[in-house]
Amino acid sequence: MKPPGRAVDGSPAIRIALALEPPTVVARATGSGRERVVLALLVAAYASIYLCRANIEPAWTMLAAQYGYDNEQTGAIFATALAAYAVGKVVLGAVGDLVGGKAILVFAMSTAVVASLLVGALDWPAMVGARNALWVMGAFVVLNRFEQSGGWGGIVHIVARWILPERSGAVMGIVSTSYDVGNVAALLLCAGLVQLGAGWRTLFVVNPLLLAVVLVVVVLALKGSPHQLLDRAWDAAPEGGRRGDIVDTEVLSAAQRDRSA
Repeated sequence: MKPPGRAVDGSPAIRIALALEPPTVVARATGSGRERVVLALLVAAYASIYLCRANIEPAWTMLAAQYGYDNEQTGAIFATALAAYAVGKVVLGAVGDLVGGKAILVFAMSTAVVASLLVGALDWPAMVGARNALWVMGAFVVLNRFEQSGGWGGIVHIVARWILPERSGAVMGIVSTSYDVGNVAALLLCAGLVQLGAGWRTLFVVNPLLLAVVLVVVVLALKGSPHQLLDRAWDAAPEGGRRGDIVDTEVLSAAQRDRSA
C-alpha cells in the first residue's frame, strides 16, 4: 500500500509544498549518502559487464592461432555481433522503459554471464569440429552482445530517477568512466590469465564468474529508484508516528518532473 502522503493540519497545499523539495525528502527517507552508494553500484555494474566483452578478442586471437580461423571468418562474427548490439539498444531500451532500469540492467548482466559460459564451458572444437565450432561459439558471442546492449539504457533509467536534472551532467560524466574502467580492468585480467598460461576457455569462464559476483551485489543492494525505499520505509513504519514524515511517492515523482520542465 502506498502512503497517502504527509498532511500538516490537513492542508493539501503544505503536502504539495513538502513534495517540491525531493532531495530533502529522499534524504529523510533513505538516509544521507544513498545516492553515492547508487552511483558506486552503477559504475561497478557497467564496468563489470566489460569482463564479458573485452575478453572476446583476446580469446579469439588464441582460437585463431590454434585452429586456423582467418580474419574474414572472425571479422564476420564481430561485425554481426556489433550489429546485434546496435539493434539491441533500440529493442532493449524500449523494454527497459516497461520493466524498469534495474530489471534490464540485471538482465544484461545475467545473460552476459550465461552466454560467456556457454562459449567456454565446453571444448566446442573437440565436440563439433573446428569449422562448426567457429559458428556455434560465434552465435553465443552475438547473443552476448545483443543482451549486453540493455545495460547502458538501464543505467540511464536509474540515474534519471535518482539524480535531479541540474546534477545529471556531472553524474553521467562519472558513470560514463565505467566504460574505461571496465575495459582496462578486463584487458589486464585477460593479460594476467594468459601470462599464467591460461587457454582461451579460461577467459570465458573466469571473467563471467567474476561478473556473477558483481551481479549478486547489484541484485541485493541496488534500488532502481528512491521510490522503492520510500515505499519500504512506509510499509515498515507503524501507524501514525514516522508515517507522517513520508511523502506520497507519486507526488514526489510529479514534483521532480515539474522541476525538470
